[in-house]
Amino acid sequence: MISETSELQQRLELELKAIGRPMFDSPILPALKSGVYAAHAEAVRKWEAENLDKAKAWASIEGQLVNEENRLAMLPFETARATERARKLGEMVGSRLVEAMKTPRQTQALDAAKAWDASTSWCLALLGGVGNGKSFAAAWLAAQAMALRASVVWLRATEGSTSSLYGEDAQRGAREARMASLLVIDDLGAEMATASWQCWLEDILGARYANSARTVLTSNLDAVAFRARIGVRLSDRIREGTVCGTDETSMRKRGAA
Repeated sequence: MISETSELQQRLELELKAIGRPMFDSPILPALKSGVYAAHAEAVRKWEAENLDKAKAWASIEGQLVNEENRLAMLPFETARATERARKLGEMVGSRLVEAMKTPRQTQALDAAKAWDASTSWCLALLGGVGNGKSFAAAWLAAQAMALRASVVWLRATEGSTSSLYGEDAQRGAREARMASLLVIDDLGAEMATASWQCWLEDILGARYANSARTVLTSNLDAVAFRARIGVRLSDRIREGTVCGTDETSMRKRGAA
């Protein structure tokens, strides 16, 4: 099997032959030492002076081929980065959501996520309905941010509220939540509503609101219950962002996210 790189080299040689431009295939370092490269460069200058139209055409062709060569050279690195992103995303959101991304279903939540991704709104709150794809939509947004090499913090509210909110590790976690390019708090409202958790939430979301930092919240609560749960102050700030209520039938019965 001929590799893409070999095919590109063949295309390069065919283009050179077609327009009669002097070719150079000697190893570069020996050629520089022996003067072959200088002789080739002089031949090219002479050819270009005598074939202006062909020289312009070659410049365009060469640019396209160089871009393609660069793309092929970077392909292994991009593939490795994509594999590493997929691994990190799986650790963050869980394998079920990553698997669901292979055959995504169009939902109200995903439509809202895509619209929000293209907006400047600081916050997206996906509310209501169990199994309507809210977490999947949030995971989709996390994947988009990671593809741009943005920092993402994903927090399950039930785990966050039962973890220690004090100490060095907790302080580091809070800093990461404040500073992340994208913060996702999943299943807000299902956690234990302790005073310390409410203070933590007000601190983090208040800081992100002040900096217009991109934030996604998902909750199975409807708008009224959500407002009562998180308090008027936070609710009003979130309403300055984007709030989407989902009322579709649960997709979990059909095996989706």
